[in-house]
Amino acid sequence: MFAYSQTGSSQGGVTIIKDERINRLQDYYISVAKKSTTLDGFRVQIFFDSGNQSKRNAMAVREKFLQQYPGIEAYIDFREPFYRIRVGDFRTRLEAEGFRRSISGDYPNGFTVNEKINSPSIH
Repeated sequence: MFAYSQTGSSQGGVTIIKDERINRLQDYYISVAKKSTTLDGFRVQIFFDSGNQSKRNAMAVREKFLQQYPGIEAYIDFREPFYRIRVGDFRTRLEAEGFRRSISGDYPNGFTVNEKINSPSIH
């Protein structure tokens, strides 16, 4: 049995030949994804309150959370009569539950909720 390989000192290269429709499809996908700002997902609710000081309390909890977990967004939501703080933009319940468990020391009453979330940015 014999095997042969390339010899010599010339530089090799790769030429990619593809259909132009692939580029158009990729551009189309990116443009649609940029327009779609929300999708179905999950967040973790860490706070809710009603009453005279509820807005102030919600803002304080949000600020504290953002300092503790700088990579995770926190959203204030008001649905009469409650202010709520929901955190994260998780695609799956499993991700949200994992995060909820990781913050349970700081937020023991947190729970996972279905929510429209912000879609991840596409570069």
